[in-house]
Amino acid sequence: MRGNRTTKINAENFNAFRSFNYPPLARVGIHIKYEPNLIRKPDPTKPLKPHYLFDTNVVILTLFPGIQESIVTSLLHVPGLKAVVMKTSVREMLRKKNGSSAN
Repeated sequence: MRGNRTTKINAENFNAFRSFNYPPLARVGIHIKYEPNLIRKPDPTKPLKPHYLFDTNVVILTLFPGIQESIVTSLLHVPGLKAVVMKTSVREMLRKKNGSSAN
């Protein structure tokens, strides 16, 4: 899996990550079976072009049961803010809503 296309879908099993829009680059079990045709190879004739300039006006907001509205509101009103990446766990939200601690 490529990191920018991967989602954590399970916190309890080894099969914890999935890529919904790209096939697996390898399958891991007792042995690792790579899919060489899916793994991008570097082009040695082209120079490496790292990207150093990223916009720093982006924040990750982790939502969780009990987060205070004032915290979210304050974050959303930061001067110059251009983007908010919201991160949440549906499982945790449902657990809190149902008053359950079961998995």
